[in-house]
Amino acid sequence: MKRKLILTLIVSVFAQDVMAAGVAVAGYMPSGAAQFESMITQSATLPITKAFAQITDGLKSALVGSNADIATQMEQRQVDAVKSQKRYENMKNQQPAIDACGGQSMAGYAQSVVDISKSISSAARAKSAAAAGNAPSIPEQQALVDDTHRHTYCNPDTDPQKCKDGRTEKNEKGELMADADKSSESLFSGAGVSGRAENLTFTPKQLDAAEKYIKNVIDSADTPRKLTSSEYDTAEGKKYEGLRTVYESKMSMSRNVLIDIKSQRTPMESSSKILDAIRDGSPVGGAGYINDRVTRLLGWHPNGDISPLELMDIDIGRRADNPAWYEAINTSADQISLLREQTFMLAMMLKMQYAQMRQHEVTSALSATTSAETTKSNMKPKLDGAEKAISRGASK
Repeated sequence: MKRKLILTLIVSVFAQDVMAAGVAVAGYMPSGAAQFESMITQSATLPITKAFAQITDGLKSALVGSNADIATQMEQRQVDAVKSQKRYENMKNQQPAIDACGGQSMAGYAQSVVDISKSISSAARAKSAAAAGNAPSIPEQQALVDDTHRHTYCNPDTDPQKCKDGRTEKNEKGELMADADKSSESLFSGAGVSGRAENLTFTPKQLDAAEKYIKNVIDSADTPRKLTSSEYDTAEGKKYEGLRTVYESKMSMSRNVLIDIKSQRTPMESSSKILDAIRDGSPVGGAGYINDRVTRLLGWHPNGDISPLELMDIDIGRRADNPAWYEAINTSADQISLLREQTFMLAMMLKMQYAQMRQHEVTSALSATTSAETTKSNMKPKLDGAEKAISRGASK
């Protein structure tokens, strides 16, 4: 680098180009540029040997001054780095974290929720499949649907006899559940008064109503009946059972989607401990939000048990729907707490994206099934006609 600088200076001096020499020095040693430019101006009028001697002395002086500046800057940077590290340690050890226990609470309940939710859904699927596999005759199914509706969920506004010999059951909050077995609100919001805030953790009676609704949508009134032993022990009986197996394999996909929705609203046993763990590690203002939700929950569930869906709703709501959380983020949260909170939210986002991927699988499967049925309805008659034409040609 120095060799290149000296050559540049020699050319500049011979050409008496003071500006070029000054630029060359400034590029390598900014602190010595002004000093060296003055020296170049003076040397340009001297004999060549004296000019070189003066240039050499000036160059040495500029290099020394530049090296001293660099050393001073490096020393100051090291001092600043030590100070920054000390500030970081003080913040980490002295400042309260906005969600000090949130990571532990999140990790503590995440796997439990997944396992319990799968168990609830699996048991409900098995129960519904068994009921469908033992279906009575279609007239009996139709009579049973009417009997259940009139004696449990009768609506005097729509019943032909104004519920004269019928009954309308109430849920645990005392709300009438009229038409609960034929309303989709029973599956999504919980059976009871229409239009109220949705209940994301169903009571036992609301779960029964949701189950009746699913059964009416999927299985009631037209499910192929179970054959007797003597009926099955024939060629026609075996053919019937083959068709019934195909029928059930297709219906199970639609049935399981609705059962999973209901299972997400089923309370998990002893899940109040999970909610306590989240509350203990909640951000500033988060505990107050959770307490309000718990108060509302206890009105439906005195033991405090909660569903997987409501747990997720609370964990999102304590941030997105909580003014105290926004205030803490904008004012009292330190940098460490903000980074920790962002990490927790990214983890939740990852979990939700995974759930969306699984939901996409279900949607794709339903679409594939629908596409297959459409293809069969369009192509099967044509294939049957072509097969009959082949049979007629072979018989001639």
